[in-house]
Amino acid sequence: MSITRPTKHNKLAKSLANDRSGRLERYPDPHRNTDTLRQMAREAERKCAWSEAEAWWSLLLAESPRDAKAWIALSKTQFQRHDGDAATESLQTALRIEPSSSEAHLGLSIVHSDAGRPAMALDHAQQALAADPELHDARLARARAALALGDCSIAEQDLRQLDTLGHARGEAGVLEAKLHHAQGVTELALAVLADVID
Repeated sequence: MSITRPTKHNKLAKSLANDRSGRLERYPDPHRNTDTLRQMAREAERKCAWSEAEAWWSLLLAESPRDAKAWIALSKTQFQRHDGDAATESLQTALRIEPSSSEAHLGLSIVHSDAGRPAMALDHAQQALAADPELHDARLARARAALALGDCSIAEQDLRQLDTLGHARGEAGVLEAKLHHAQGVTELALAVLADVID
């Protein structure tokens, strides 16, 4: 099994590694210290500096290419930069390393949903739930994909379970309103939306 190293941002990654602004001066060799690279990537994410975060994750993965969680983190920065193809590739690499990763399947569900591929989104949401039945975001992703495919029964089941578990209304409430609208219960859909807005 071949794991590819990220190359897209090597130039930015090299410039970050050679940065003399003081950010890395306190670390003797950032290429050997994956904890430092992880910390720098997360710091960039907190600032919503997605290209910089992607470069830090790329540096980390150059040193540790079998780190599935780092591939998933890289995919999140790529998705934030609206590069769904790169995010998909990173998530697929994570799955080659850790085939039952619920996080990687959830990520692929989100990417496919965003790209208008609800059948693929549903498949990956189901795989995420098979790996971790308590992963609420996967249940939400499955409900979203099922609703997009017109399968109200799966969406209703997932939304009911999220409500039973006390999941925040936010997106689940919006999906519930869409579900009621699809079922022709417009008054209930409006009442749910009003509850979400409150």
